[in-house]
Amino acid sequence: MRISALFCFTFDFYCLFTAYKETLNQTVMATNIYIQFGEKLKEERLKQGLSQERLAVSAGYHRTWVGMIERGERTVTLVHLEKIARALRIEIEILFRGLLTD
Repeated sequence: MRISALFCFTFDFYCLFTAYKETLNQTVMATNIYIQFGEKLKEERLKQGLSQERLAVSAGYHRTWVGMIERGERTVTLVHLEKIARALRIEIEILFRGLLTD
């Protein structure tokens, strides 16, 4: 009876650990995609010689918000993407080229 209980405890722990590890991996992957997107945004902004403030004003946002996106600290919605792309005068798809999506 004790071995059975120990097995159940070990199995439960393994299941919890596996679920936690998967969640952690997804979080890291999501964080990486935000950082990569931010780097791509910065690259496109600098190609056009725009400051964060100039891009932000053109897109209708605050300068600090653009900086937070470029550092991967903020997420963006489709509406944000559309406004940013318009302000940069590029197609939205350009902001996703070369992003790693493993």
